[in-house]
Amino acid sequence: MMLGWRYGEGGAQPYECILLVEDTLSNRQLTQMILQQAGFLVELASSGEEAVVAAYNKRYELILMDCVMPGMDGYQATERIRREGGCSSRVPIIALTANTVAGVEEVCREAGMNGVLSKPLELTRLRDLLPGVFRSGEASVSADMTTYVQRPHCHAVLASGQRIGGLYDRLGVARFELLRRTTLASLELLIQELLLAHRCDDRALLQRLLHSLKSSVANYGADELVTLAQQLEYCCLDQALSARQLQQLQHLLQQFTAALADYRR
Repeated sequence: MMLGWRYGEGGAQPYECILLVEDTLSNRQLTQMILQQAGFLVELASSGEEAVVAAYNKRYELILMDCVMPGMDGYQATERIRREGGCSSRVPIIALTANTVAGVEEVCREAGMNGVLSKPLELTRLRDLLPGVFRSGEASVSADMTTYVQRPHCHAVLASGQRIGGLYDRLGVARFELLRRTTLASLELLIQELLLAHRCDDRALLQRLLHSLKSSVANYGADELVTLAQQLEYCCLDQALSARQLQQLQHLLQQFTAALADYRR
């Protein structure tokens, strides 16, 4: 792995780690791959509680914080990190969120975060937000996943194929295959959890699962599925999901998993 380097009186030294806080496995895996390809060392936390402990005990170059997590969410974790005065209490904390609704950035800044980026992570936007993190000697960050031309022979559920094609080219065959396997396995479990939560009318769990689904499939450009998952996520706030809504979600999700499984096979 190519490492980033910082230059000082002692010569070239490797970057300190970035702490990545993300509860969804496929999102955590993808973001870690992107950061490592750009030359960063990465440590992982899968919950707000883990993030608080890690940030207290070690100084990181940067913390990338998911906002919506079970238990202690990203806002609460950031407030704790700032308040408790540990090793990373003053380092930049950037929110990674699948929510694009108005007011999210204000909430993040009130919690003590330094900025907000949408998922999936695009390094050019991170560089624009925190140029000091990208120092000379670091790997190029120019090849983000949105800079690729339209791909032929893509299922309609994957829209133009631009996002998944960019992801494939950016990660390479081996990493893409690893991410694909993780995503398909995670979605198989997630749909079972969704059905159970619906039967139990557990709206809080439904909302969290739909949020996780939305951010996972957005990585591949499944725009219609993302839109539906977001609509149902907000619907859960006021009313129970109907059987028809859940069937529509299952249908689109089945189309997506089939298209992802077949991509470039």
